[in-house]
Amino acid sequence: DISGSAPLSEAFVELRNTTNKQVMWAKTNSGWVFEFRIPTASNYELIAKKQGYNSSLLYTGTLNSHTSIGSIYLTWITSSISINGTLQNLGTSISNEKAFISLQWVDGQWVNTSKWYGKEVSLSGWVFSFDGVPASFGNAVLIISADWYEIKRLTAVNYGASSVTLGNVALTKFARDFIPQTTPITPSQGWVIADSISQVKLTLGASILWDGTNPGSIITKETTNIPSVPGSESIGWTAKDIKALDSNSNPITNLNGNMTIELTYSGSEIYATKNNVTLEEVQNLQVAYYDSTSSSWISVPTTVTSSSGTIFENFSWSTLLSGVIWYEDITFTLKATVDHFTLFTSLVSSVVRNSSSSSSSSSSSSSGWGGGSPVSIASGLAATASSISNYLGNVTQSIVLKSGASINSVLSITRNGKTVSLADILKSGATTISNVNKNLVSFAVGDVISTSKVGSLEIALDGYSKMNISPGSSMKITEAGKGFLSYENIGGTVQYQFNKRDNGKFQYKVKGKTGYATIRGTTLSVTSDTTKDVYKLIEGKIDIYNNILKKTISLIGGDTYIAYANGKEDVSKVSGAKAIAPAVVKPVVAKIPCGGYRDVESTSEWCPYITKLNSKGIIRTYSVYEPNRNISRAELLKMATLSRGIKPIFNKAYTYADIKTTDWWTPYISTAKRYGYISATNTKFEPNRSITRAEAMKIVMNFSGLKSSYSSSYGYSDIRSTDWWAPYVSTAKKYGYISSSQKTFRPNSPISRAEVAKILSNIFFK
Repeated sequence: DISGSAPLSEAFVELRNTTNKQVMWAKTNSGWVFEFRIPTASNYELIAKKQGYNSSLLYTGTLNSHTSIGSIYLTWITSSISINGTLQNLGTSISNEKAFISLQWVDGQWVNTSKWYGKEVSLSGWVFSFDGVPASFGNAVLIISADWYEIKRLTAVNYGASSVTLGNVALTKFARDFIPQTTPITPSQGWVIADSISQVKLTLGASILWDGTNPGSIITKETTNIPSVPGSESIGWTAKDIKALDSNSNPITNLNGNMTIELTYSGSEIYATKNNVTLEEVQNLQVAYYDSTSSSWISVPTTVTSSSGTIFENFSWSTLLSGVIWYEDITFTLKATVDHFTLFTSLVSSVVRNSSSSSSSSSSSSSGWGGGSPVSIASGLAATASSISNYLGNVTQSIVLKSGASINSVLSITRNGKTVSLADILKSGATTISNVNKNLVSFAVGDVISTSKVGSLEIALDGYSKMNISPGSSMKITEAGKGFLSYENIGGTVQYQFNKRDNGKFQYKVKGKTGYATIRGTTLSVTSDTTKDVYKLIEGKIDIYNNILKKTISLIGGDTYIAYANGKEDVSKVSGAKAIAPAVVKPVVAKIPCGGYRDVESTSEWCPYITKLNSKGIIRTYSVYEPNRNISRAELLKMATLSRGIKPIFNKAYTYADIKTTDWWTPYISTAKRYGYISATNTKFEPNRSITRAEAMKIVMNFSGLKSSYSSSYGYSDIRSTDWWAPYVSTAKKYGYISSSQKTFRPNSPISRAEVAKILSNIFFK
């Protein structure tokens, strides 16, 4: 406070990377300290603010690990205004609720600018009063978030020196209700809870609710009543509200152990949240929980997988999600480990290259944005790195000298951008450094371990991995999690030895400058410099993915593969890939792609049907079609609706419990239900599930308009006349829509995207 130099707690501090527009927030504690974890040597803007005070002056500059910006002073606001209004839905008043309301300043980039004011308000009847707004706030967008309703953003207006009455503000109710799902569990057994409505899955260990014998319950629910915190764009503008009750119906917040949470989103949900989102940003999506003490979303280490399986390998990082074929159909699952119940969401944020993807976010003063070398502004204290024990449990970690006079003359450790000594990372209780025996230590994600030119080291995570670091070499622990370890070979030669764990489910990766090796139960030597990576496999089998050439190389014991930073490779010492003598070289016939689809050859059986659908506007032209991938129920319905020539329109009277208004497939499903092409009695549709061949035939035959009936003349050996799918399969065979030469139909097996293209072409465009 500039008037008396008193410390200001509960003040917001915004830090913006001026290069990628990444915005981070922190809140000062009782000692007026705030702290961020950020990549160093980048240009930033910093501004501080607190309710009741004017914002600080803008600090601009390059922040490094030793940056000091001195004191930040705020001046008291002498005048404030209130914004009043009435919330309504279709003329009906909304009463006895709470809502989060915020103002975000518009200065050409309306999201996350340097002016923000927000808080939770209670509705008196149906009237809200949003008070304490600084007078002359300026041109701003008012954002209202209330449960059961879609987020409301009002048109930007200028908020001046006088209070404002908005009148009626109409909110749009979700077509489906956010119905809480209550699951009784027996804590002593552990439990897996899958809520298909809110798209959340929880895996709880035994006795995680503390009460190991008496029953308890878990309550999951999706909600739009979420804080509109600056710098945090939640996917779909919703969160998952997760609560637990013990056997006496008392709320449980903290857990006796960790819980795995999985959140699933469609590509269309992510696209709707951020239209220009790239695949790099998608793969770096973060699960986050709301921390009420800091008024921030705190992100946690997250792994991202997709239903496509190969999307992150087939496309470059800079590719827009919307540039991927059928991106709306692809689902992405975010998986993280947490230790308490609260609001959870997933955040879309910009990506900083070469930053660590796993970092601690437990500090209440942290912005929650992980990555890179941290710097503490104003406090001068380094943020705490993520301990390996948080991910792998009480595993023995050690460093032992293999050659050289003393371990201290060989070993160098960098943590969070600062050099630390071996004594600093010794395991609790260990006080002596040995040049002969193992030194028990506690590693952290982000640690860089290097050797001088006078000796070598062995570091080990018992039961997981062992690394022999040659003289003058360096490696980094880049990631750790439930089921994976990832290292980066920074320079020199390191031999990595990996054990088999969890029946082969545990995954290891070694990253180089040109790509990465996915390995398990092997010994691999990697030598890296500025021009190349050399992968020499001592034993086992591995796959190396070359990021530059976008290709995978398989190695067996004894193979050596060299990948160059200029895009060249040496496969002369790779089994099965050795150069062939010129005398026996045969001309290579280039494979001609089918139209714009590079994963379908022009000579393929499927090409005519795929190009036909493309010419009719049923499918769009992207680089791949994924002909062999199982088609989902939602995908099939979209293709069938467009093939029939019906305009898809959403009608809330024709929907299902697991369908959201924001889903790309909603209008197609709603239209199909209204026309009677799909079941009107089922409560759920399961849009992301792979559709069976029997289900597909019923739907496409319903769309065809033909009356379906069974005839033994048009049957298959695995189809009985009493099967519900028999009439649809038989009629399709009669009219030549499906194969007449096959003996079996396999009704319960999935059907591929290529097969569907052929069937729809035969029905509607033959």
